[in-house]
Order: sequence, then C-alpha cells, then structure tokens
Amino acid sequence: MANEPGMLSLSTGWPSPRLYPTEDLARITAEIFRDRGGDAISYLTAEGLYDLREQVGRYGAERGFASDADEIIVTSGARQAIDIAVRTLIEPGDVAVVESPTFVGFLTSLRAAGARIIGVPVDEDGLDVEALERVLARHEVKLCALQTACQNPTGRDLSPERRRRLADLAMERNFFVIEDGVYSELRYEGEHQQALRALAPGHVIYVDSLSKTVGGGLRIGWIAARGPVYERIAALKLESDFHTTTLAQHIAARFLAEDLHRRQVEQTLPFYRERRDALMEALDKHLAGEYRVNTPHGGHHLWVSLTRPLSERELYTEAARHGVTFTPGGVVTAERHSQTNLRMSFSLLDPAELDEGVRRFARAMRQVRRTARYGATMPLS
Repeated sequence: MANEPGMLSLSTGWPSPRLYPTEDLARITAEIFRDRGGDAISYLTAEGLYDLREQVGRYGAERGFASDADEIIVTSGARQAIDIAVRTLIEPGDVAVVESPTFVGFLTSLRAAGARIIGVPVDEDGLDVEALERVLARHEVKLCALQTACQNPTGRDLSPERRRRLADLAMERNFFVIEDGVYSELRYEGEHQQALRALAPGHVIYVDSLSKTVGGGLRIGWIAARGPVYERIAALKLESDFHTTTLAQHIAARFLAEDLHRRQVEQTLPFYRERRDALMEALDKHLAGEYRVNTPHGGHHLWVSLTRPLSERELYTEAARHGVTFTPGGVVTAERHSQTNLRMSFSLLDPAELDEGVRRFARAMRQVRRTARYGATMPLS
C-alpha cells in the first residue's frame, strides 16, 4: 500500500534514494570494468571477494565486530546473513530469545527454522538482561538475537552494563548471540560503542550491511564469525546462492577502500536527524497526551505506544483509508500485548509530509475511538 498514489508511508524505513552516492558508484563501476574486465562478473568462492572481506575486516577491527578478513563471509544483505545464521544454529524446537519489539526478519527466520521464540522486553537501555536471566533460569536457550545499537524499532542502545552482562551470560550458559548492526552507524546522539562481539567473539555472530547507508539494492552484507560455526555458515551460503553478486562486491570493496562510506554516513546524518525531529514534533502537535515514545538515538524509526489501547487491525485499516500507513506493533513482537504499539518510520518523507501523515493518523485514531464508543452502546438485539 505504501506505493499507492496519495499514500503517505510511515511504515517503510528504507534509506532515501535522493541520498544514494550514484556518481561515485557510477565512476567506481566503470573503473572496475576497465581494470578487471571479465573478472568483474566471474564466479567467486562462497566466502566472498577477498578484497571486500579485507576492507570489512579492517572496519570490523575499528568497531570490534571482527579481527580480520578470515572472519568475514559476504552475504546478499543482512537479511540473508540473519537467515543463514539462524539456519546454522537452530533446529526445530530449540528456544530462541528475541527483543520485544524486534526486527521482523528475526521472527520470520526463527519461525521458519522451527524455533520456540520467547520475547524479552526492551526499554530505554535496550534488552532487559534481568528478564533474560529469568528466561535462562527456566529454559535451555540456544540463541539470543538482538540489535545492540540504534535498535529497530526503538532506536535505543544496549547499555554498557547490560552489554557486559549479556556477554558473560552467553559464555557462562553457552548460547549464541546474533548481533545485528545495520543501523549502528546511523547515530544522531550518543557515542559509538564497540560491538558486543568484541566481548565474546566465540559466542557472538555479527551481521551487518551497506543497505541502510549506501543503498538497499546493492545487497551487500556480511557475517563475522569464527570456528566451526563459520564453516557451517559458509557451507549454507554455498547451498543458498553460491555467492553474492561479484560486481556488487567489487563496487563495495572500492567504496570502502576509498573511505567513501564514512563520508556517506556523515553527509546523510543531518538529513535523517531533521526528519526524526520533524516526526517527534508532529506527534506532539497532533497527538499530545495520546502517546509515549523515547527519543531514538539513531536509526529510521520511532516506537510509539498509545496511552489508551485500540485494536491495531482496526486502526491500521482506518489509517490506510485516511491515506497513511504504519507498522503495527503485533508484527514486530513475539507475543500479544494489551497495549497498542506501532512503529513509525521517517526516512522517506519530507518534514511537511511527516506532519501530514501524523495528522491523518490522528484523524483515523479518533474515528476508531468514536466507532468503538458507538458500538459499545448498540443494543444486543
């Protein structure tokens, strides 16, 4: 529905195409064909182009998620990375813990693998590790999946204290962690922290991509792992699609080698920060007293909780009728909630469109409340 004429999408958190570094990518592509000829589109190993793995390894050494190229497997975006990592670790019936709310891709992959999924709450300091410990006391957990920085959809970070405790628990209780870092560079407030994997590299599998910073259609992601699990992931990658497209890997390798990624992130942050602030202002203007939200440190989303519950299905239907979409909270949580939650994304719309989108949403919400009150007073016969 996001592509329908006149529809304002607060449900899509993709990067804005107007920010894509198309001139740099066009130049790099031409240079690759000039310099490499047919090698630019030749077959590769499942692990990926070594030049790209080397660049990602250097980047990983800065951020704490890898030590060198030999820990990196290139994937077709972070989505494939998550799916392969889950398939490597999970067998039907295994218990997996996810943040609640979480990235919907975690839920999709875990359900497909037959995992028993348990949601653990997220607050302003990230995953509630004390709640996780209560789960660990009752269940043999095989996997914990989370985003430790600029989390989707809350935009919050896992606090340093919780990071250390989660790493200790993974080693003490011998479970794996999948750490998804796709939004970690899109930070508007606070300091960058080392990846969780730096604290427990044998127990944490790190996934990331260029999709949220360079362009989603490039489909360049990676996994950082070591030991036997690395070999199993490489084997599954081979079975999945043999290897990620060669040309895109060459492009990404040069883009990183020329330090264009760092520049790209720095140039786009003001654009997204302005839209985050515009959406926060629109909520305050049109929904004052009707919602709660923590200001996201980064990412492309707000996690909004309504102060008075409504049917998410009815609210979504009415909002679409008014010309605006959002992501219902039930889509990104592992369990049912009595509270009405929703994700609003701001990356694709201009400030004026964000204001209009929230205005339409507020009108839709009022209409659902009126309908609910009217229906409650209708006679039974």
